[in-house]
Amino acid sequence: MNNLSYYLLEAMKLTVPALLVAAAVVYIVRMFINKDQQMRILEAKMNSNKDVTMIRLQAYERMILLLERMHPSSVIQRVIEPGMNARGLQFAMTTTIQSEFEHNYAQQLYISSDAWNLINASKTEVIKMVNILANATTPETSAQEFSTMILNAIIHSEQPLPSQTALEFLKAEAREIF
Repeated sequence: MNNLSYYLLEAMKLTVPALLVAAAVVYIVRMFINKDQQMRILEAKMNSNKDVTMIRLQAYERMILLLERMHPSSVIQRVIEPGMNARGLQFAMTTTIQSEFEHNYAQQLYISSDAWNLINASKTEVIKMVNILANATTPETSAQEFSTMILNAIIHSEQPLPSQTALEFLKAEAREIF
């Protein structure tokens, strides 16, 4: 029995430290693997965030361009034609503004709801202004006279155009992305 106890004690002297070392190695390897996985996930998120940030910035750029393209003076320059009357210009302007807006409709995914609402309100107000001024014309009013009426209304307005307010809001939001 003495011999058996001696061999068991010797075996335990070798086995217990070996098991402790093996457990420590397994623990360290698991920690390393978990840390590596966390780093890979973080790296993937950072790359994803960079992509999303770039897409968001492009959306803000497109919305700023949309606001510039919806400005009445810009629309007038693009759509006015010789011999056109006021009603023709009204139709061309409202159609162009609506088309520009619809072309950029998907960009609302990447900007805030407040920004999108301001852009939508801007579009609505510009079309409303064009329609109100068009109602003050006669069928004989030329597109040139009508465009002068629109530009004078903008110049003499006491409040900035909604597109200007939306533009400033978009610029401020875009700066926050950085």
